[in-house]
Amino acid sequence: MLLNYKGTLDSVFTLAHELGHSMHTWLANQSQGFRYADYAILVAEVASTTNEMLLTSHLLDHATDPRFRRYLLNHLCDGFKGTVYRQVQFAEFERLLFDMAEKGEPLTHEGLSDRYYEINSRYYGSEVEADRRIALSGCASRTSTTISTCTSTPPASRPPSPSPRGYSRATRQRSSGTSGSSRPGRASILSTRCATRASDLAKPDAVVAGLARFDRTVAGLQSELGLS
Repeated sequence: MLLNYKGTLDSVFTLAHELGHSMHTWLANQSQGFRYADYAILVAEVASTTNEMLLTSHLLDHATDPRFRRYLLNHLCDGFKGTVYRQVQFAEFERLLFDMAEKGEPLTHEGLSDRYYEINSRYYGSEVEADRRIALSGCASRTSTTISTCTSTPPASRPPSPSPRGYSRATRQRSSGTSGSSRPGRASILSTRCATRASDLAKPDAVVAGLARFDRTVAGLQSELGLS
């Protein structure tokens, strides 16, 4: 890992976060072949944010300074907003980009900014007065790749999308053990292990549990501030 470590609390959180990525990548490379070791963006931040949560829990368990406890709880609230809530907002905006492109609608700076402002206003509600400049975030660098993908080839002439990460029929056979071998493939073994430990994101349970944790964190911060 290469990072600028300054000995601040922010640097400690950054170190914990990046160590999560390093651990995730190392374990994936040790357990999977080169073709399968890369992980999807859906799970790319799981290990890193888990490390941040472990660090936060450790610091809260040992913090005695009320000001430090308030800082940690506020940091946790901000992290939840940025890691969960705002990412869903980004995902909805990116889906909108593809919908617009498939309908042949122009992806202009003005149009994208207006759409992003509308989504941001809806997500934060009438109690938050949105700064009009937040609309510029809609054309920030995180969506540049998406915009390029949408506009690189006209929808009518765009070739069929390939299987995700080159996951071909032959790959599925090898993974499921149906290519002449009775031994289950590595991917099917991994899938079986993950199925017993991972959250089913097609169901609301994980989201409900996360929001309940967020409510408890907010209540804890209000209690530390003497507002409850």
